Order: sequence, then structure tokens, then C-alpha cells
Amino acid sequence: MAIYLFIGLVLVAYSLVYDRLNERSTYWTYFFLMLFLFLFAGLRGLDVDRDYVMTYVDTAEHVPPFGSLFSSPIEFYKKLPHTEFSYCVLVSFLNLFCKNSAVIAALIYAAIAVPVKMRAMNRISADGTFGYVLLLYFANLYLLQEMTQIRAGVGTAFFLLALPEIYNRNFKRFLALIIIAGIFHKSMLIALPLYFLKSDTINFKYWFGCVLFFLFLSVVHYDLVSIVTKVDLPVFSDRLREYIQLQKWHQIKMNPFNTFLMLQLVVSVLVYVYRDKIYPHFKYLYLFIKINLISILFFYVFIGVPGFAFRISDFMGIAQLFLVSMLIYVFKPKYMAQFLIVGIAFCMLLFNLFHNHLLNPYATIFSDLL
Repeated sequence: MAIYLFIGLVLVAYSLVYDRLNERSTYWTYFFLMLFLFLFAGLRGLDVDRDYVMTYVDTAEHVPPFGSLFSSPIEFYKKLPHTEFSYCVLVSFLNLFCKNSAVIAALIYAAIAVPVKMRAMNRISADGTFGYVLLLYFANLYLLQEMTQIRAGVGTAFFLLALPEIYNRNFKRFLALIIIAGIFHKSMLIALPLYFLKSDTINFKYWFGCVLFFLFLSVVHYDLVSIVTKVDLPVFSDRLREYIQLQKWHQIKMNPFNTFLMLQLVVSVLVYVYRDKIYPHFKYLYLFIKINLISILFFYVFIGVPGFAFRISDFMGIAQLFLVSMLIYVFKPKYMAQFLIVGIAFCMLLFNLFHNHLLNPYATIFSDLL
């Protein structure tokens, strides 16, 4: 696990000096970090995460031949494993040229997800805060998505790239990016209604009250899922039913006072209370508070189906990265805010590695192929 902690420490140093780097140094450190994070995820070994062999290698071994996509498209679709259509088509195509198509696919997905996410984070971050956002990203979503849930990782990258278009009121670009995200992971299409959120104001009492209401319902075990399933929505309902079936097999019990959710809630309150200090530096503040609270709402509404609850909550919860970084404008002197942001990031990193056991010790794919 030492390698993950070492990378975390490197990113801590980067976050602390980021606003003092000149233009040339900023460019090259950004480039090398992007290259390293892409290769680190794309070349990980088969046993580093839980999904690689069980989901991606298994899918690659059971997809129908690529030629049947054109000769018998209906049969091709019927024989597909239970994975995203785009991934199945990709590995079926790669099977024409190599035996290790899942390995090549992992590299391709990392090559898309990491640069797109970093570009979006750099574009959205307030001046001088990109280093903190990158550190927080590595501590949580990088380990969860780029190292494990690679389809969701690419989908979330395009979702993040789409968020500024809500503020800019550019529906065509927003729609295009969400559709691309949905190609990689269908659950991303749930983000389409977010376009209708107002970006320049927020009724915080209303949003916070909704979160507390659904938290209460989850504590008393009120079954909201059975109500939601009565409404048949394209893609959404089918995906939900799949996760309901999985829950029947695994019977996972969820804690409504999940540590990360409580952190999201506290941070949302803090940045709202100090909004007058933050908003001049971060124009997306109200939009990202809403998306952050919506991610919590989704978790509580679907807490009876943990896989679905986490999937939706995780990709919308990417807004939290930027809200936590805004604490730099809240606490004075500056080193106190830096200590708090870095402390939150490292707590997330340690929690993911040693409590959630998200990853195994790192090894490269070459050790598995040789």
C-alpha cells in the first residue's frame, strides 16, 4: 500500500506549491502527473482491484465474435454479457487482434478518463486550487473509478466536462457530453435533468430540508424504492431492476450515516455559510452545492439498493472535490485551511485503502502477462 501513500504525499506537495508555480512549471507538472496517473491506472495488474478479472476479463472472454455484429446484430446483442454495450463491442473488436483485449481496453479507458477529468477539473477549479482538487480526486474517485469501475470513470469524466455548460446555458453541448458519458455508462443519462438547475442562486433551506427528510425516511426504513419502481423510465428503470436483483442475492446492509455522506453534508453547510467569501472566486458554487446535495438525496432514496445508490451518488458527488477545495477561502490563516483540506484528503485515502479495502497492493500488468 506504500505506493498509494507515496503518490498521495507527492500530490500534497503539489497542492501546496501549485499557486506559486510559473507558467512553464505548471504546464510540465500537469503533463507528467496526467501521464503518470493514466499509466498507473491503465497498467495495473489483474489482482489490484475487485472488478478487473470478475467483470472485465470475464466479459472479454465471453463476448460474441465481432463479425457477428454485422452479420447477425440481433443475435450478437442477445449473447452479450451483462456489461455496457460499448465495452462489449470494444473488447469484441480487440479480440480480433490480441488475446488480452481486457488489458488493452483498460489502458484505453484510462487514456480517456484521466486526461478528460483533469482537463475538466482544471477548467472548473478556482484560481490556485487545482492542486487541492487533484489531491482530493486521487484520494477517492481515482481509486474508485480509474482503478476499479473504469466504465463509470470515463462516464464521470464527460459528466464533469458537461457541468459548466449548465452555467453557460449551452444545452446542445451539455446534451452531447451527457450522451457520450451514457455510451460508457448508462447511469450517466440520469444527469440530463440537472440542466434545469439554476446556477446563480440557491434556496439552501429547501435543499437541506429535503436531505434531512430523506435521511429520516432511510433511518425508519421507509421503502422508497418500491414507489420509484412503479414509474417505468427508459434506461433508469431497467438499470434499477438489475441492481435490485443483485441486492436480493447479496443482502447488503447500509449505514445512513455513512462517513463520506456526512462529510459531504458538513462541507455543503460550511461553503454555504461562507458563500460571500467563496462566490467571487468560484462562480459554480451554488450549482455544485445543489449537485452535491442531490448526490446525497439519491443515496437516501435508493439506500435499499446499495449498488445503485453508490453508483449515482459517487458520480454526482464529484462536485464535493471542488467544494472541499473552497475551504481555502474560509479559514485564515491560509495554512489552517491547507491543513484541513490535506487532512480531509488523507483521511479519505486511508479510509478507502484500510477500511473499505478498495485496492490490493499494486502490481503492474506485466507481472501477470510474463
